[in-house]
Amino acid sequence: SCLNASYIENPSIYDAPAYRHFCKTSLGDIPQKIKLSRQILGYVCSSYTKVKKAFAIIGEKNSGKSKYLELTEMIIGEDNVCNIDLDKLGSRFNVAEFSRNKVNISAELSLEPLKDPTMFKKLVGGDRVQAEDKGQNPFKFKNKCKFLFGGNGLPSLKSQDTSQAFLSRLVILYFPDEIPESERDPDLDEKLYEERNIIFSLAVRELPELISNNFIFEMPDDEQKYLRAYSDETNQIQNFIADRCIMSPDAVCRTSTLYDAYKDYC
Repeated sequence: SCLNASYIENPSIYDAPAYRHFCKTSLGDIPQKIKLSRQILGYVCSSYTKVKKAFAIIGEKNSGKSKYLELTEMIIGEDNVCNIDLDKLGSRFNVAEFSRNKVNISAELSLEPLKDPTMFKKLVGGDRVQAEDKGQNPFKFKNKCKFLFGGNGLPSLKSQDTSQAFLSRLVILYFPDEIPESERDPDLDEKLYEERNIIFSLAVRELPELISNNFIFEMPDDEQKYLRAYSDETNQIQNFIADRCIMSPDAVCRTSTLYDAYKDYC
């Protein structure tokens, strides 16, 4: 399957003013963050499938995260992309989509609790999974599809074991700031499309170093702080449930009462 971009020798960000502006406004002009964004793009465009990681593009509203996902899909080509949400990965008919697409890109990461991450772990881990197209016999395949999820935050998780398994398979790219309306470019999509060959080439040039580092994506301070805060909050909720809640199918509690008890606990 062909990508929607071509490699050029000696690409320069100074020949891509719209992309340079995007890096400045959405990524804070932080070299480590820009590098990570290119590593992710370069990897998902490549034929490498060794990394047992999914990529979460997290950020505030109007922070640039959606533009990054749209840029990635534009370069990979819509014929190579499916768009299935994290909480829908396990649907038997959805799983079949991963057998014929290069990347799954979902911009709607729900904050609702993730009930069962089993299929997520299997798919991201490159396991053999069973799928089915409507009206056809089930079939098995070894997953090579890569996953990008975008949203305002990560879903809550049911247990500490689940959260550790989920987080260990994630690389976070965090867009922390809402871009002021005066700095938003209404024509940015068209400009980035015109610069796609430069952007793609800059991303591909990150691959040799990524390969030599055994495909370890180094997350900058912003991303590490976000993951620590998310992990701490998840553990805090789980500790509250274990210490203060009685779990029963017949149990009833007002939301306000539960929330007040949680605030007191914290």
